[in-house]
Amino acid sequence: MKNLKQLTYVGEGMFGVAYDIGDDKILKITSDKSEAAENLRLKGKSLKYIAEPYEILSIKPKSGSTLQGREMYAIILEKLKTNPSNFKRKRDTTSSASSDSAYQR
Repeated sequence: MKNLKQLTYVGEGMFGVAYDIGDDKILKITSDKSEAAENLRLKGKSLKYIAEPYEILSIKPKSGSTLQGREMYAIILEKLKTNPSNFKRKRDTTSSASSDSAYQR
């Protein structure tokens, strides 16, 4: 299986997971129907501040799968370039834990 392409995990949220698939693209697998619908609406439009959606696909889980009955979507997006120096740390005033801090522009 030496020709098998390795995906790089990027992150996850409440509705899915994201992977870097190379070629400056991100693959998101999500159960969020509104996210899929919004990306369908934006596909092909000139976007300045958000990732360009290239492809939005509906995934139908196989019969007997643990995902059966759940709507799932695959979204291929432009990988945005980030510059950490454009972000500054915002202190969380409600908690002393530094892990609870957020980043802002």
